[in-house]
Amino acid sequence: MEFTKSIAQKAIGKTNNLKNLIFLNPEDQLMNILVEFKSKNGVEGQKVMVDMTRQELANLTGFRIETVIRTIKKMEKEEKLSIKKGKIYF
Repeated sequence: MEFTKSIAQKAIGKTNNLKNLIFLNPEDQLMNILVEFKSKNGVEGQKVMVDMTRQELANLTGFRIETVIRTIKKMEKEEKLSIKKGKIYF
């Protein structure tokens, strides 16, 4: 039962990722990845250091690294996240 449950959860996650790749703009896609990362590794209400490189974020989203860098800078200007010493805090 547990095996079937874990396979189903992975399938749902992959379906959601594919849906996000097709319909969302770069900012929304990165925000979804950051929210998912924070839900797994962070505490509600506190900023968490994202220990993924920009290249890893680009690989997860299918974007070029330049697009990821531009989008992260835009999100920083909009105060959706912060960058300190090259590290992303969300």
